[in-house]
Amino acid sequence: MRYPDEWYIEDEIEDLDIETSLDEGPLIPEVTTLKWIEEPAPHGQTFASGFVPSAITILDASRSMREVHNEAAVAAFIAYLSARRAGGNTAVVTFSTGFISADWESSEELKELTLSMSFDEFTIFPSHEIQSLLSENLGLCFILIITDGGWQNVDEAILSKKNFRFGR
Repeated sequence: MRYPDEWYIEDEIEDLDIETSLDEGPLIPEVTTLKWIEEPAPHGQTFASGFVPSAITILDASRSMREVHNEAAVAAFIAYLSARRAGGNTAVVTFSTGFISADWESSEELKELTLSMSFDEFTIFPSHEIQSLLSENLGLCFILIITDGGWQNVDEAILSKKNFRFGR
């Protein structure tokens, strides 16, 4: 990728570079939205700018998120697809009272299906599942949680946070 250009509504959502667009000001489609222009690398080579960490995208699909579920799911898809396109390993979790998880080795279709679910139940953060995914991952890992923070098991989630090994 060489230089930014305007992103238009008819362009693919995956092409939208949110971080670069936010540098231009508030996100206004076709005004401040940018994408990167890709140029073929010589001799079939690809350019790499550095290490790409893994990412776990966690989506709260509980009753309290009902009003903003579509927006939250779109944000989760953008985070997941950005990590996948950057070349990082990805895992996704959608939770409410129960949870659905697609681990590092799951298919892209399963991960996308997982992020499209809505349970409309209470909010129990799946801290044990997150710990399990982290223990399977080798290296650095971003954890993106899209939630309103109204967890019924907030004390348990805070205690289990101490068991997460950050910065590995």
